[in-house]
Amino acid sequence: MSPGDPKEPSELTESASQAGADGESTLVAQDEGGKARGAASPAGLEQHIPAVGTKIGKYELQEKLGSGGMSVVYKARDLALDRYVALKLLLPKMGVEQIDTMRFQQEAKAASRLEHPNIVKVHDFNVTEDGVPYLVMSYLSGISLSDAIKQEGGLSPGRWISIMVQACDALSCAHENNVVHRDIKPSNFVLCEEKGNEVLKLVDFGIAKIETNDEQALTKTGEVFGSPLYMSPEQCSGSKVDLRSDVYSLGCVMYEALAGKPPLVGDNSLATIVKHLQETPASIASVCPKLPGIESIDKIVMKCLEKKPEDRYPDMLSVRKDLESLFLGRKLKGKADRRMIVVTILAAVLCAGFLGYKYYSDYEQKEQARLAIVLKQKQDAEARMLFLTGRKHRNAGELSAWKNDTLKALELATAAQSQQVFQAALNLEYASCELKLQNHSVARPYLEKVALWPLSPADPYANQLKYSALNILGFETEITLHNPKAAIPLYENALKYAQLLGRAREQVSSNLNLSHLSQLVGRADDADKYLKQALAIGKDNDEDVANTLEVFCKVNKDYDNSKELLARADLIRKNKARQVIEKHQKKAKEDAIERESDRKADMKTEELKREWGKAILP
Repeated sequence: MSPGDPKEPSELTESASQAGADGESTLVAQDEGGKARGAASPAGLEQHIPAVGTKIGKYELQEKLGSGGMSVVYKARDLALDRYVALKLLLPKMGVEQIDTMRFQQEAKAASRLEHPNIVKVHDFNVTEDGVPYLVMSYLSGISLSDAIKQEGGLSPGRWISIMVQACDALSCAHENNVVHRDIKPSNFVLCEEKGNEVLKLVDFGIAKIETNDEQALTKTGEVFGSPLYMSPEQCSGSKVDLRSDVYSLGCVMYEALAGKPPLVGDNSLATIVKHLQETPASIASVCPKLPGIESIDKIVMKCLEKKPEDRYPDMLSVRKDLESLFLGRKLKGKADRRMIVVTILAAVLCAGFLGYKYYSDYEQKEQARLAIVLKQKQDAEARMLFLTGRKHRNAGELSAWKNDTLKALELATAAQSQQVFQAALNLEYASCELKLQNHSVARPYLEKVALWPLSPADPYANQLKYSALNILGFETEITLHNPKAAIPLYENALKYAQLLGRAREQVSSNLNLSHLSQLVGRADDADKYLKQALAIGKDNDEDVANTLEVFCKVNKDYDNSKELLARADLIRKNKARQVIEKHQKKAKEDAIERESDRKADMKTEELKREWGKAILP
């Protein structure tokens, strides 16, 4: 239930039914004719409800969640902070007495002074341009406790304790801040999920509401506040109330949360009020005898439901303390519960056994995880060794040994969850082996696996593997399956990886394959495009390109542009030969210049020797 679900009247969710979901849960004051003061017709009410899309201050109304005779609740967007909130607006021009506005302000003051994880947060209180007050709260996502009880017919004891402890915490915070809620009931608690935990939120402060069991709704202003099904005796009599009144109301909620029904229900509102004043409810133990620990639960609930305030728990902390004792298996004050003591001892024994088992189990899990890592490392190392020995068998022409070693390496690498690029290399290696053995249908799945593997395009080795797999798949599709049209997209993908590799030979080969296949399927324009791309790749002296062109022409003798390719290859070779000759000639010229320089130097040396000889001799 989102906060504002019209099915549940709450701080953020208001019913639009005739039960007075306006948040006004008071006994009515009527005029002499029996007509409620301040009542408005449905038609009049609709005239004063703002439309969805209306902006109120910095809030844009997104969705109407519920309304009644006094107020309306919207899901709204906080345009400044870009978040969803719940906006509760007091309806204007309804003949409402001044006290209604004062109660609305009281609600804002009471809720805004409370900061607690189990209390709905109030973000803003303001008035519209027309002077109509509105209250802005957190938008909750969850279901009301009332809905949870209806769905399950009563909560399990464990969940019941968890929820009631949170309810005690919320109400303790309110009481510490001198706020008495006065309208504690299941629909005023919302169960939300936060970080995987069920969290209770207390809502609706200041404007008392009446919740019905069928028709028990009192909607008009009077002197007695509360919802008859959950009102304390002092509320029912109009006496002064304090925090112990909330203890009684919480006792009613506790009762209903387990039994699936309120403790006291009359034929109408007045009859229910009389029951709260005069009758003692049936013990929860008699209503739910099969629940575990029900006798101890019964003590807590029935103490909350004492008629006299002085006989109840003095505050919510005392209730919480006994709930904790119940959860921990400690003895509650009063008559000893022997069965609870036995349960506590058994729980302690089981807890000790569980802790010991858990310690051993955790150790065993960690050890198993460590051994699994060691095993994978060993498998990976063995796979890499077999990959290398398989390559040696391949080079030696030992095809059977090559296949066996590669297959074992592939199995080990898969089990070890080795690096993906290594597993891809093994798949390509095994496919190559099967192709060498003419097992084309066996090889194809391994090639396809490599082609589809999500390898990093930044890794040159991964790009080489992809290129090779796609190139082989294209060839197999064209030649073995005789489907040149299906081979084209394979070669196109191969070309992409060839371009990533940046090597001329692979790019020329892919372009030529695409040109040839385009020619075969009648795509002349594509054939010319790929041919031009192939001829434009590489330097004029690149022998790798020349070899690729010649091999292609030799294999694909039916290619219409073979002469052009061979001419290109011949030109490359001639350019290469000319460059070799020019290089030799340049070298010879440089050598001749060097020899002439040496000869002149020798002649100069001899001349100097002769000059020196004449000077020295007499």
